[in-house]
Amino acid sequence: MEAMKSLRYLTKALPRPRPKEPDHFSGKFQKLLKGVINNAKLPEIEKLKAIYGFMDQYAGYVASFSVCQKGCSACCKIPVTISRLEAEYIHLMARTPINEVGTGRKATIGESCPLLSEAGDCSVYQFRPFNCRTFHTLDDPRYCDTPGEIHQVYGSPSRGYDNEKYALLAKWLKQTQDLYELGPYQDIRSWFCIENGGDSASGSARDVSPQQGILKGILGRVLRRGR
Repeated sequence: MEAMKSLRYLTKALPRPRPKEPDHFSGKFQKLLKGVINNAKLPEIEKLKAIYGFMDQYAGYVASFSVCQKGCSACCKIPVTISRLEAEYIHLMARTPINEVGTGRKATIGESCPLLSEAGDCSVYQFRPFNCRTFHTLDDPRYCDTPGEIHQVYGSPSRGYDNEKYALLAKWLKQTQDLYELGPYQDIRSWFCIENGGDSASGSARDVSPQQGILKGILGRVLRRGR
């Protein structure tokens, strides 16, 4: 993240040049596709973990032209849709209470993510969803604080992620959602919110043991399919 501090903030009218992607990422991505994603014997949750591992490495390249820095939480106050698999991954890894079926509620711009701490940090950063990992600002962070401001961003799903690798991984997520009939993508606030038995004081969702969620069913079906 330190590399981002040396970048000069730009106005919306000045595009941010992007450096050439390091060659080694092509080989790593092909290894991810062939060795992990296309491996029918691997549970989908393990594939998602491997995808996030690749994205953590790729984030070093994106950091070379993004102005995003630790401590800014502006993008944690905009709508962000995630799949049920991603929600269950957070639930399992971070032991965060979840509404297993989601609530279908829509987020509004300026509404904080329920997983954002009082200090302004993501409480599940290591396990954050796909769309949170791809979205970056390229010009000036001050634009992020203005609701509805159109400015230079990178990795937005509405723009096809600006990256073929991200787009292919997003396609796998969607296909997995459809394969297991996990329902529609929902805003992160729909999975982790106060509805369905949540505590209005803490803002947490109904506490369900990770072993009892739909993740157990997903793993069972994947293992049977792989035999």
